Amino acid sequence: MIGKLEPLEEWMVRENPCEFRDEYEIGNILIDAEHRTLFEITGKVYDILKDGATIADAPDIVSILDELKKYTIEHFADEEEYMQSINYAGLEAQKKAHQSFVYALNDIDKEKIYSDPADYVGSLLEFLLGWLINHILKVDTLIPSK
Repeated sequence: MIGKLEPLEEWMVRENPCEFRDEYEIGNILIDAEHRTLFEITGKVYDILKDGATIADAPDIVSILDELKKYTIEHFADEEEYMQSINYAGLEAQKKAHQSFVYALNDIDKEKIYSDPADYVGSLLEFLLGWLINHILKVDTLIPSK
């Protein structure tokens, strides 16, 4: 739907794969700031994982993922409002992509976080970052700036 992400080894092995990079900027101050915040929230999960996530970290991980979901929904609303204000032709496709990501966030298995946080959350983080990076680079960069 949104294309292939560059090979995992090219971005997940960076010192901090959750670092917002210049290449992710789309030229809209609000959207870029919100994307930066999404990376920062995701980075909180990454920090726990790189320090060796244990079951004791599960409540913090769940809390951060809840924060990510809430902020993602707010961001998508802002982004869609902007696209509507400029009569962006790709709005409906964006809404569908956003909706599918929110569904994925709703489907996070919190029981697995409590039973095996390192493995499950590691895979989850790869998905979240992969989706976010791919979506920004392949879809959001097509949104014109005012």
